[in-house]
Amino acid sequence: LYTAKSDPLTTFARNLNTEVQQGCGRHTLRLLDNFMQFDLRMKMTQAERWLTNPKCPSLGEACAFLYKFKYWRDIMLFGGSPQQEYAFVEKLRTSVQNIPELQGAVATWDLRYQELATQHEQGQAVSLPTGQSLWQLLLTQAETADRRKAQNSILSGRAQGTAAKGGKGDKSKGGKGKGDTSGPCH
Repeated sequence: LYTAKSDPLTTFARNLNTEVQQGCGRHTLRLLDNFMQFDLRMKMTQAERWLTNPKCPSLGEACAFLYKFKYWRDIMLFGGSPQQEYAFVEKLRTSVQNIPELQGAVATWDLRYQELATQHEQGQAVSLPTGQSLWQLLLTQAETADRRKAQNSILSGRAQGTAAKGGKGDKSKGGKGKGDTSGPCH
């Protein structure tokens, strides 16, 4: 006899259909939170602790740091204690202040904010940039730096591989690679 084994989450999902009436979404979420042992108060305590003094350790860790920053900010929002916009912007600024590669993004955002604030004070209908736009700009800069690092690593590996072969095989410089002939291919 073959007995199908399933993981606890699959079993839970099957049982949910029988335990909860359609239209009882809050009850479903409470059951899911209970099953996953999710405690919002505990998460909010962790978020408050983490958001007290966030510091991005390096440019290489900036993407993960920024996503973690957003995660803890969202936890506070879902818990009913959203972080104020001004505090969000200031904490973002100070958290990346030791990373020179991201300071250009902060300066660009600050300049744009000042320009739009001046226009707003003059009575023009403009929207001021939000902390979310600063977060996105920092993330874009960090992702770009990660891509450059990966590209440089690949190019460095190719250069080392070409050097190990005696410089042959690199057609990008107009030379013929190892084994190339001037005749037609057969």
